[in-house]
Amino acid sequence: MSKGLFRYRLLLRLLAPLILIFNAWQAARSGEWRLFRQRLGTGLPQRTDAPLWLHAASVGELIAAQPLIVALRERFPHIPIVVTTVTPTGAALAQQRLPTDVQHIYLPMDWPGATRRFLCAIKPRAALIMETELWPNLFANIAQQNIPLIIVNGRLSSRSRDTAAWIKKLYAITLKKVSAILARSADDANAYIQLGATADKVHLLGNIKWASANNAAETQAIDLGRPYVLAASTHDNEEEQLAHIWKEMAQQTQGRLLIIAPRHPQR
Repeated sequence: MSKGLFRYRLLLRLLAPLILIFNAWQAARSGEWRLFRQRLGTGLPQRTDAPLWLHAASVGELIAAQPLIVALRERFPHIPIVVTTVTPTGAALAQQRLPTDVQHIYLPMDWPGATRRFLCAIKPRAALIMETELWPNLFANIAQQNIPLIIVNGRLSSRSRDTAAWIKKLYAITLKKVSAILARSADDANAYIQLGATADKVHLLGNIKWASANNAAETQAIDLGRPYVLAASTHDNEEEQLAHIWKEMAQQTQGRLLIIAPRHPQR
């Protein structure tokens, strides 16, 4: 075991009580106790049909994955699909937008035992991980079971690129477990290689968020009839601050519209 992986697992052990409390709070708040069980790698459906597994952590990633899921079902109608998310919001969106025969499960926390139980229950034929997720224990268990692992629409945040040296080494080890990386841009492709991915496994795919034919209609400009200011991806308490500032600037903003688009749809 590398020093980086040892430190990572030790950190997870130390944080385990807080992680459990947070997941229990999240489950209680949403009334979704399935979340708490499945995040521990328990209460999982026992699959025997070797499904294709796709993980989308955020709502945005799930929306981006939707045309891919539809295309996979059309191309391989005989292969079942399992989708994982980590939040009740993602679960609700999966139930609303995905075909009824696509099963949703919560991804377990990146604990060795939890991820091992998850893989033994689902028995996926391949794993598709959307965008930014790099989980050392999960990826190690996937590799141990010889499951093909592909990062789709891969991107690396500035935080991942500029992180501590020991975490970069851990990422490099984790990326060695990946079968292929389909990067959304040349910059991201180069970043994966610099972080430790094998160059011949990194491919430039482009951003699949624009792959859906419906996206053209969804992104057409809307004429609001007047100038506006868009506050996008706002978080808790930020809307109140924005409203206060907007009122203070009433003279400068006269005739303009303030549009607020929260980061989390349930807000």
